[in-house]
Amino acid sequence: MNREKEKVKPYHLLKNTLFFAKLSCVLALLFLLFKSGFPWKVEQLVENLNYYPKVTIYLSILFAIVSLVKFLFSWVDSYLVEKRFNLSSQTFGGWFKDFLKATIVEFLIFLILGEIFYFFLKVTKLWWLLVWIVWFFFTFVLAKISPYLILPLFFKLRKIEEPSLKETINNLAHTFG
Repeated sequence: MNREKEKVKPYHLLKNTLFFAKLSCVLALLFLLFKSGFPWKVEQLVENLNYYPKVTIYLSILFAIVSLVKFLFSWVDSYLVEKRFNLSSQTFGGWFKDFLKATIVEFLIFLILGEIFYFFLKVTKLWWLLVWIVWFFFTFVLAKISPYLILPLFFKLRKIEEPSLKETINNLAHTFG
């Protein structure tokens, strides 16, 4: 058991280090984009468009830039590290396909919530309260629908054939609510 614990420590240390490195890089990138005048340069590029197409283009460009940084960290974190610790047998192609699917789902959620944010920001001074309410309900709905819509994008789900395993899982579910 101690040997297993010794293997877990470096894995978690590496995963945590990568998480905070990614977070720091993304925050630094957002800060640099803001300080460089990026939002105003995009505004000039799309000045002839209506408000909501402008927001869509701005959010799309911002998402693409941040996704490049996230790609590098995701490749190291969820592909290389998992391979190094023999926790994955997935090929790079399979990993990349999953990464693209996850990025598309993230983009759609980001775009929907971003448009809602900018809509409320434009129409009311209580934008922060309305955004919080939408975020609360969106999180609730997403938690309810993700097992049916998002999970099947990444995993092949099938019925449990073994009755004893099914009974054990059901008992655990009933015990813990």
